[in-house]
Amino acid sequence: MIVGVGTDICRVERVERVLEKFGTRFLQRVLTPAEREQKEWNAAALARRWALKEAVAKACRTGIGGAVGFHDIEVRYDAAKAPHVQVRGTAEGLKVWGSVSDDAGLALAFAVVEKRD
Repeated sequence: MIVGVGTDICRVERVERVLEKFGTRFLQRVLTPAEREQKEWNAAALARRWALKEAVAKACRTGIGGAVGFHDIEVRYDAAKAPHVQVRGTAEGLKVWGSVSDDAGLALAFAVVEKRD
């Protein structure tokens, strides 16, 4: 059963400015330790991750900073480059479907959250 749908859009330029200003402090705030180890982070990749986490939090009906924070949402990619989202904390146990894309300086994400049977 679907319990929520969320979407978010983020300007890559905005993330680029924040990344230049705060560097690793920004990465530590937004990414889990496992996510930080996944790859070298550029502004476009980080904007996609930011947008997906925001979309997931909206789909969980909490928003970031409510019952769900950035570190409660972890995203990994499979061999086909499809995102797999795991949610911890208050929203743990929910099944999350996510999709991300970027073009023309914008990152867009969409998330659907289901209750597990």
